[in-house]
Amino acid sequence: MSEQPAITLRDIGKCYRIYDRPEDRLKQMLVRGRKMYFREFQALQNISLTIPKGRTVGLVGRNGSGKSTLLQIICGTLAATTGSMQVNGRISALLELGAGFNPDFSGKENIYLNAAILGLTREQTDEKYDDIVAFSGLQAHHLVQAVKTYSSGMYVRLAFAVAVAVEPDILVVDEALAVGDEAFQRKCFARIHDLKAKGTTILFVSHAAQMVIELCDHAILLDTGEILCEGPPREVVTAYHKLIFAPAERKETIRSALQQVGLAAMAQLPEASKSLPLDDTLRSESMVEYEQQGGAISKVRIEDLTGAAVNILKTGERYRFCYQVQFDEEARKPKFGMLIKTQRGLDLGGAVAHALADADTTQQAGTQVDVAFAFDCIFRPGHYFINCGATKLQDDEDIFIHRIIDALQFKVVDERELPAIKPAGLIDLNVECALLT
Repeated sequence: MSEQPAITLRDIGKCYRIYDRPEDRLKQMLVRGRKMYFREFQALQNISLTIPKGRTVGLVGRNGSGKSTLLQIICGTLAATTGSMQVNGRISALLELGAGFNPDFSGKENIYLNAAILGLTREQTDEKYDDIVAFSGLQAHHLVQAVKTYSSGMYVRLAFAVAVAVEPDILVVDEALAVGDEAFQRKCFARIHDLKAKGTTILFVSHAAQMVIELCDHAILLDTGEILCEGPPREVVTAYHKLIFAPAERKETIRSALQQVGLAAMAQLPEASKSLPLDDTLRSESMVEYEQQGGAISKVRIEDLTGAAVNILKTGERYRFCYQVQFDEEARKPKFGMLIKTQRGLDLGGAVAHALADADTTQQAGTQVDVAFAFDCIFRPGHYFINCGATKLQDDEDIFIHRIIDALQFKVVDERELPAIKPAGLIDLNVECALLT
């Protein structure tokens, strides 16, 4: 007889009642269904899934698509409105920040509380206590403090340390790890890989597409509470990108095609261009403009080689960073620059150039120059920022005419087939490996 699956869902639905005013709840109780004082919001509908034991499954989808609601139902912290569910094995979850913690309890007391909720006896928790504390990295004085005094990072450290210490049959991880520092995130994902190797079933929600591709065996795309498609992670992530980055007028066409025939719909959808279109959510909230001294930069953009403006770039493709400089005063030997940085402000690369046929050229007041820096996108998936600036020579010194820090934010995705050598780090060096004997 074949082994039972870890998780089985049949026609799961979740409907919320939305009341406009608090008193409407009381009215609804009194009329006993004869009148509706609420609106219904269908968070999930007709979700049917079978997840075999030992499978690592990634859930992707836009905000509000129902991913967190589905995980809460699977974990038992939220009841489904319709459908049935069967979970086989001990389940451990890292959902909302601080979920399962008593804010007035100390860190130590919450370790024992969470461990008991997850099915450990006090004796078993005693045996694992030192390992839990060591993994969390919290100091002794933190463990005697009430967790309501903890930072978000400390919450996550303690919660994840307990969640993995119980050696669950099923581990559920929502986006909570995103608030941890990079060193702890690396530590967490190393432990997740270890659990995966031991046969733990893992459900993983992340907006980091590359992480889903690298970690998961299977992926599911949710949208407006429905499963649009499921299959190999790379193909599902590609479908996800096509849905969220498509022009507004094409989104419903893509969604309907995925809903009807799944991933097979991707082959039927024409590519709008080699590059992905603009994402209106990618705005540079950290932009800083320096004082203008005889000129101004405008029309800052990134273009693909067809001239279309983009802010979603693909690893391995070539692009142009463009802007226009208006000279309000005479400028001797003007120079133009660009610099690409990580979200944390690490300088990755850029250039300073005359960009003119004659480096000794003087730009007269009232003229303008269009600048274009062509570059290869060798960046790994993630979010990046780009600076721009123009200088002139004054008293034998280059001074800025105008400078914009974090002028644009852009995102990099990687839709290539997985190579034999998997890139690592922030940039793709196109590494080749040979064994020399």
